[in-house]
Amino acid sequence: MKSELKSVGLRQKETENKLLDISTKLDKVTKALNLDISNLALGKPAYGCKDFDGRSNPNHVVDGDKGGNRIAGQCFTSHASVPKPWWMVDLQGNYDVHNVTLYRRTDGYAYRFHDLEVLVFKENPMNTSTAQPMTCAQKKGRLSRPEVLVCNPSTTGRYVMLHYIPPNREYLTICEVVVRGKLIKGKAVDNLTRENNYKQLHT
Repeated sequence: MKSELKSVGLRQKETENKLLDISTKLDKVTKALNLDISNLALGKPAYGCKDFDGRSNPNHVVDGDKGGNRIAGQCFTSHASVPKPWWMVDLQGNYDVHNVTLYRRTDGYAYRFHDLEVLVFKENPMNTSTAQPMTCAQKKGRLSRPEVLVCNPSTTGRYVMLHYIPPNREYLTICEVVVRGKLIKGKAVDNLTRENNYKQLHT
C-alpha cells in the first residue's frame, strides 16, 4: 500500500513538473512574440472602409505590432474617396468593453489623429442596417500615442468601431488597437484559435 501511494505521489509530482515546464515555455513564447494576451482584439477579424493602397490593411491594426510606420505596412489608412472612414474589429464574443487604446502612425501626419469616436455594436453593422451603436468614448482635439479611451459604463457588444466624430472628415490612419474588457455572454475564441489567427497574420 505504501509503495502504491509513493508511486502515485511520484507520478503526480512528475505531472506537476511537466505542467510547470509547459507553462514556463508558453510564457517565454508569449514574451518573445510580444503578445498582449489581455488584448481582446489581438488576431481577431478586422474590417474597414476602402483602404488607401496595398500597404494598408485592416488586419494590421490587430496583429500585435505597435509600430507606427504606414509605409512599412504597420497601419490601416482609408482611401481619399471615402467621406466617412471607419475601422472595426469583431471580438467574436459579447463583452463589457472597459477601455480601448489607440496607436497612431509615427512616420508623419500626426495632426490627422484627432476627434475620434469608439462605437460598440451587438450586431454586425455591415450586415444589419438596424444595428444600434453604443458610444464607448469620444476624444475631441489631438490624440496622443498611445491614447487610452475609457468606455462609458455598461458599454457591451461584440463589434468595436473607430471613426471620426461627425462632421469631421480626414484620412483615417490607425496602426494598433487594444481592447480590454470582460466576457459577459457567449463563447470567446479559445487561445489556440487566437494563436492560429496571429500566425496567419504573420505568414
